[in-house]
Amino acid sequence: MCHMPISAKKIKMPSASALLLRDLLTVAEAAERLKLAPKTVRKLCLSRRLTAIRVQRSWRIPLAALDEFLLERLIPRI
Repeated sequence: MCHMPISAKKIKMPSASALLLRDLLTVAEAAERLKLAPKTVRKLCLSRRLTAIRVQRSWRIPLAALDEFLLERLIPRI
């Protein structure tokens, strides 16, 4: 017998893609976090080295993609 209350509902978890798109940064915000020029961030987006979303003529970079970009380039300590 289940001891769960009758009124309990399942909590729907957001999908992975929804989590990825939750926090979007502009090119200027991403450049500030990476300590790079905005032009360099745009080049990274165009070359697809940095995951980004094109919204009309501007780019939006998911915060999770920025973290992933940095982790891929992390040099481990010896």
